[in-house]
This record gives sequence, C-alpha cells and structure tokens, in this order.
Amino acid sequence: MASEALYALAFRFRKAKLWNRLLDDELFAVQLSDGEIGYCCVMGQLGEHLSLALYVGETGLQSYLRLAAAAARQEVEQELVWSQDCLQCSFEDAEELNPADAKDARSFALAQGVSLRGRFAYPLFSKYSPYRIPCAMSDALDFQRMGEALEGALVLSELLKSRGKEQLGFRRLRKEPETLPLVVREDGKLTLRTAPMPSVEEPDWPAPALENDVTVEKLRRAKRVRAMECQVVMLPSPVEDPQGGPPRFPFMLLCALVDEAELLNLPVVDDYAASAADLLGYFAEAVAKDGRVPANILVPDARTEALFHGFCARVGVELRRVEELTILDEVRDNMLSQLGEGEDGEAEAEDELSHEETALRRLQELSAAFDAMYGGFGPEN
Repeated sequence: MASEALYALAFRFRKAKLWNRLLDDELFAVQLSDGEIGYCCVMGQLGEHLSLALYVGETGLQSYLRLAAAAARQEVEQELVWSQDCLQCSFEDAEELNPADAKDARSFALAQGVSLRGRFAYPLFSKYSPYRIPCAMSDALDFQRMGEALEGALVLSELLKSRGKEQLGFRRLRKEPETLPLVVREDGKLTLRTAPMPSVEEPDWPAPALENDVTVEKLRRAKRVRAMECQVVMLPSPVEDPQGGPPRFPFMLLCALVDEAELLNLPVVDDYAASAADLLGYFAEAVAKDGRVPANILVPDARTEALFHGFCARVGVELRRVEELTILDEVRDNMLSQLGEGEDGEAEAEDELSHEETALRRLQELSAAFDAMYGGFGPEN
C-alpha cells in the first residue's frame, strides 16, 4: 500500500500539471538512492493518459526508446506497448480503481484537504513488466523509486516557472539529444545536472542451439523444399502465470512452407525468454517428422533470425532476412486480429481476466497515446 508521503507527492505532481509543459518525448533522469538512474517520461499533453512513468536503468529505458523509435517510423505494434518495463503514477477516475485503492486515496485526500473533483483525480501506482498485464505496485523499493521520481519531477516543475526547457537541458528525442536533465541529491538538496542520453539498442534475443543430435541427423538427410517463412509472434490473449505472478502474454512460432502454403502446427510457450530453446525444439521435431526441410528459411526480424541462427548452421539451411513475408504477413495479421477481439469488438482479455480489466484498459489507452505520436512524438510547442 502506498504511504501518505507518496500520496502527498502524487497530489502535488497532479496539481503541478507538468504535462502542460513537457512533451512525452522530453525525458529527464533522476539519480535514485539505490544507485540506479531512473529515466522519466511525463504523459498527458493529449489529455488521454496523465502519468509519470519511471524506467529504471538502461534496461527499462530501452523498452521506452524502442517504442518511441517505432512511433517515429509509424510502425507501433501492440507487442512494443506490452513490452514496457516501468513504474507509473497515473491519475484515474474513481471507477477505474479497485475499492481498496480508491478508499486509501479518499482517506488521504480528506485528511489533507485535497479535492478529488473532476476527471483523473485519483492516483494509481502500477508496475509494468515486459509481456505481462500491469499490476498494482507492491514492492517497497518500487514505492521508494516512484517517490524519488515524483520529487525530481516537482523540482523541474519549479525550475520551469522561471527558465525555458532548453535552458534546463530538455531536448526532443527526434533531435537525437546527447544529454538530458538529471536530478541528483547533493548535501541533502536536489540539484540539476546532466546525464548522457543512451541510444536505442536492439534487444539481446535468445539464440538457442539445437542439441538433439538424432534430430539433426534426420534433418540433414531429409528432402529439401524451396523455402519456409517463419516468425516469432506474441499472442494478445494473456494467460495465467503458473507461478502466481501477473498474467503474461504467450508466444508462438508461425511457419509456412511457401510452395505448398501449409502452416506448421507448433505448441505455444508462456515465456519466450525462458523457452526459446523449447520453441526451436518443437520446430525441429515437427520438420523432422514431416520429412521436408526448407532449403531457405525466410525471417522478417532480428528475434526470429537469432532463434534460427544455430539451427540453420547445424542443419545446412540458408537463413535470409526479408522485408515482407508473402504468406505469413496476412496469416499473422488475421490471427492477431481474431485473438485480440471478441464478438462485440472488445478485447477478450477483459472478459477472461475481469480482475485485470483496469490494467488492460490503461495499457490500451497508453497504446492509443503512442499511436497519436505517429510522425513525431506528439504535438509541437
């Protein structure tokens, strides 16, 4: 549960309305007391999602930068939104919160004389983990980090009253800044410095080796066909985590023989990072059983290319990166569309996971906000 101190910071941040001054691609950083750098994004200028997002460390920041880079290319995909790694203090209508959170906010507001009138009046503290449904923040360290980020945002809000954004070191991502404002604590006071701005990097995708020598020998001797298209995709229907964590989005490997236009039927895995080797094993066994090995495997992205790198090297198959897939592009789009919507056009996940409805709705609204960033991260000043 959030502390009174954190609620006080959240209400001060809402009152400051920093989203009226900063665009969502004008980042700043905060030196956190645990030694990490927290990268902060203020969202709300479009009036759809009011929040302070905190991306901890470069791993967290990269999840934002990849999404922002895709938005600039007008290539935002749902998977990039679900892949975010951050903490958020957002502001919601009362009905968007569970009763316990709403009661806590009301109790604090009443005690401190804070008004909860109007839209987006209630603070909500959420944790976004890659490929999982967002959940309520519960870890003490997460609450501490969020509080320090709010403190940094309030320092900048005060400085912006008398100084311009450029003077404070703010630059839009489209201008490829080399530095960004950094709030640090020195001698008990918060001070403004600068920090290097990391560039967007490709994730370190799993590249499993094919270990089964018997299967490898079968594949080497099997009949060769012209080509197979393959792509790893995230499915937009979340499943329960067997370990009791927030529901996660599963992954599957789509494969189609080009000449025959046949799809390969493979199992789904719950956690791609931990189960990429299993996915490759399923593929190898299925192809060995079928008896037709592609002479070429065509892939559209770095993740699928990394998955097949070791397989192709061992079996003697050419691996090629292509811009478009003649069969799978349409198959993938149709499949994801059907999985993502129910009969009434609403997301199926909200019906199947009613206790997660609020989190899903907020992440979908965040996706819409990034869609609105097509062509350059929100409106110009």
